[in-house]
Amino acid sequence: RFNDYNVSFYELTMMSEDFINTLESAGYKGMLYSSKSYLEYVWLPTDKDIWLAHYTNKTNYKGKYKFWQLCDDGKVPGINGPVDVDIMYD
Repeated sequence: RFNDYNVSFYELTMMSEDFINTLESAGYKGMLYSSKSYLEYVWLPTDKDIWLAHYTNKTNYKGKYKFWQLCDDGKVPGINGPVDVDIMYD
């Protein structure tokens, strides 16, 4: 749970920004992966790309996002067990 770490929303956002910036300085593309509720109520606004996790057939998340993970129980022929289903925009 988030509150177990005694970190403010500001500190959490700054840690995530620092982590993503570290990845990007090493030549990788970083983004913030988060649930809809955390994006709406926990994370402070960011200029980083968003990978939205919202398990529904139509998201009502109002912010911008580059990826949408719509479920974690998808089925793909040839793969045993459930898989994440994601849509990439842009």
